[in-house]
Amino acid sequence: MIFTDMGIVLLRVNTLENDRTVCIYTKTRGRVVVRYRGVNRPSGKMKALSEPLVCADFRVHWKTGAQTGVGAGGKIHSVYPGIRADLARLMLALHFCELTYRMTPLAQPNAGKYDLLASALAHLNRFPPPNAMRHAFLLRLMELAGYGLENPVLGIDRAFWRKLHFADFGDLDFSSEEDLEYLSRTDTVARRFMASQFKMPLNTVAFFDKINDVSSSEPQSLLKVSLS
Repeated sequence: MIFTDMGIVLLRVNTLENDRTVCIYTKTRGRVVVRYRGVNRPSGKMKALSEPLVCADFRVHWKTGAQTGVGAGGKIHSVYPGIRADLARLMLALHFCELTYRMTPLAQPNAGKYDLLASALAHLNRFPPPNAMRHAFLLRLMELAGYGLENPVLGIDRAFWRKLHFADFGDLDFSSEEDLEYLSRTDTVARRFMASQFKMPLNTVAFFDKINDVSSSEPQSLLKVSLS
């Protein structure tokens, strides 16, 4: 059969000599794996559809009983140019994609997870990330995946905890000493969760750790950090 579904590319890998295999989180089918044949050739078509951080209507040929579909076309809605033009936004967006990949089983749709990822990328495409956005995204994804913590832990203020779970992303920039302490404790919660749930560390977390190490010593540009 051939189906069309709106989705966001989470990651891609090169397979064989000229193919790509991509993981897409779709709106009505959940996480699916799709192969794009021949797209790495100079004349290859559908290359844009097989790039991470592409939101599109994906047309996929799927055989009954198959584990992987074959890309058959589609219509791109956004490549998030605002994200791609800024390294901090790009790395955060890729982090969200990696979390979604790790915390979603194959072929089990969840409209809430799709909407969370889509709304986060839409915000990053227009605005710089607030300092609590990374943690808020994980807490909300934990809730949708069945790992949610209804009550705050580590002495985190209940109002602060609720804000991380329910406030608009644009309202998640904190500056007071008290709020920054709560955010630091939230970071501890996030790291404990990831350490307990993921057998392998997330690749994107290393970037944020490196930024924190640099910011605690001397100011440098994000670009310089990423290349060191």
